[in-house]
Amino acid sequence: MTRLPSKGLALLSAALVGHAVGQQSLPEFRDFGGPGPDVRGTFPFEATLDFNDDGANEVVTSFLDSVSLYQNDATGSFSGRATIALSGYPTSTTCLPVVGDIDSDGYDDLIVLPFNVNQPSLPPTVLINDRRGGWTVDRSRFPASYVTNATRGFWIDVEFDGDLDLVLSGPSQIELLVNLGGGRFVPALGSFPAAPPKPMGGFVGDFNGDGLDDLLIANGRYTLEPDIVYLNDGALGFTIGWSFPPQETISMDAADIDGDGDLDVLLGITAAQPGLWLNDGNAVFSDVSARLGPPRSPAVVRYDCQFADLNLDGAPDVYMAEGRTGGIQTFLNDGTGRFTDVSASVPWTHLGPGNLRFRDYDRDGDLDVSFYRTFDRAYVFHNLHRHVHATDPTLGGTFDVEIWAPPGHAVTYAAGFARRDFHIPPFGWWALDPALAVAYPGTLNIPPTGSVTSSLPVPNLPALRGVEIMVQALEFDPNDPNSVRTTNFDRSVFR
Repeated sequence: MTRLPSKGLALLSAALVGHAVGQQSLPEFRDFGGPGPDVRGTFPFEATLDFNDDGANEVVTSFLDSVSLYQNDATGSFSGRATIALSGYPTSTTCLPVVGDIDSDGYDDLIVLPFNVNQPSLPPTVLINDRRGGWTVDRSRFPASYVTNATRGFWIDVEFDGDLDLVLSGPSQIELLVNLGGGRFVPALGSFPAAPPKPMGGFVGDFNGDGLDDLLIANGRYTLEPDIVYLNDGALGFTIGWSFPPQETISMDAADIDGDGDLDVLLGITAAQPGLWLNDGNAVFSDVSARLGPPRSPAVVRYDCQFADLNLDGAPDVYMAEGRTGGIQTFLNDGTGRFTDVSASVPWTHLGPGNLRFRDYDRDGDLDVSFYRTFDRAYVFHNLHRHVHATDPTLGGTFDVEIWAPPGHAVTYAAGFARRDFHIPPFGWWALDPALAVAYPGTLNIPPTGSVTSSLPVPNLPALRGVEIMVQALEFDPNDPNSVRTTNFDRSVFR
């Protein structure tokens, strides 16, 4: 990453100031056909991470005894996978990745949890990001004799000391490992009062407003058990603060859906309705599941559920995927914790079951969608809340640049021939080298349709053929000097 020269910073700062403005409608999502992570045939366990600290999310998958990284070029296009094989595990061991900055150097690392039904206790492997595009295998981060059958890992600052501690959960197991500093972990025995039988997921957050990280654990597939909120006692221990009704829970998430400052809970349960619970601020919950639609018959298996603010209005929306029917539902939050089903308006509904994640893949500050499943191509649906896209210009034709932003906002853009990354908080990322870029002379107003197109003539010069050109835009509310942000940047090639 390069720091912006002071003169360039002054010029950009004059245009780029402020906060994104939310909206109550659902933005458009579009797949422009760029290569997503090619995970076909791997049936992956996956996670996302910013491998090279460039602000764009990469995808890491694991399959049996290997881990693969799909690198993002910061436009939401992914290169082929780089795979590292993990030695020392028995045949048919499944490796599950847990992402976190283990050594506190600002770069994401991996803890790989090995799971083998024939040998249920194995030592984890740590992959340290070497900041040069590779991993260093490190098995010294845990005690030499430490083994686990965990299938999930959660980062938690249990001591409130700034170091990330680790909770691992697996079949009939949940334990806390305390970070001694520098990313070296030791078990803290007896931290939890009871082990869940088949934990399937978890969420770390402050559920009772005391400033300490608590833990919500979803308690299992193929079993009816209560999901539990474990409250942090501030002394390396947890107590059971709330138990939800016994149910088969495969997925879960937590967020403040009604703007009252506490964490509410979404449970992906096998039932007529999903589980939606409001928190009173003290980890006492009330059932408001009817807000996500009427009961269904027969009962629905919900193998994935997530909160995600799709339209940047500050209110978390809801995504749910169903197992038996293959159905996908998306609900828009009105800001008070009440929801409208917008499934028919999003392009991933018809794709059926798969791995879907909401991440910012193109560095424009809104949530995009990656979707992939076994033996199928990967999709990246770009959120067009603020976005720029250009077609490949033809010699003697036009260079067409389309820019999306909220109606009534204004945009301007630049085109350039070299990439040079600048991170300018809070404005965003700028990717064009100012020395080799030209700015559009003026601004364009966004009409009610939500996008505007600028067409520039292209000279018929054979020397341009095959040359890459990049564009990036700035969008802002003309009535609010504190509203401007950078969009993504896009690549095109003269044809």
